[in-house]
Amino acid sequence: MRNIDFDNMYEEPEITLDKSIYSVTINLYQGEETFQKVYINSEIDGNYGDSFSIDNPLIKTEEMADLVAEWIIRESVYNVLYKVNWRQNPALECTDVVIIEDGENAMKQSRIYKQEFNYEGYLSGITESRGGI
Repeated sequence: MRNIDFDNMYEEPEITLDKSIYSVTINLYQGEETFQKVYINSEIDGNYGDSFSIDNPLIKTEEMADLVAEWIIRESVYNVLYKVNWRQNPALECTDVVIIEDGENAMKQSRIYKQEFNYEGYLSGITESRGGI
């Protein structure tokens, strides 16, 4: 795994907390009929979570809907957003897992979802990623 530490950063990373997913509603397409199935994330209180709905005609069975909802709820646990202004590494791609050092000297694992590159005689840019608490 690659590290993004204070040796490579221009400033301390910006850290924000996003809401987790409390409920997922999935439309099931079975022939000409459409059914809705609701999944609840039992690990969080509904007051602190968001609702999410999926309308995809490729979801035709309850087993597929179960797998999709389980994956979305599992991934919503990673709700810490990191925004780092640093020297950048063009070898890193979106979905790569990196370790980011924060102001508390903690090394937090996160997955990159957005990168911006700037070149002004040297490489710099902003990396945005999601990780757990």
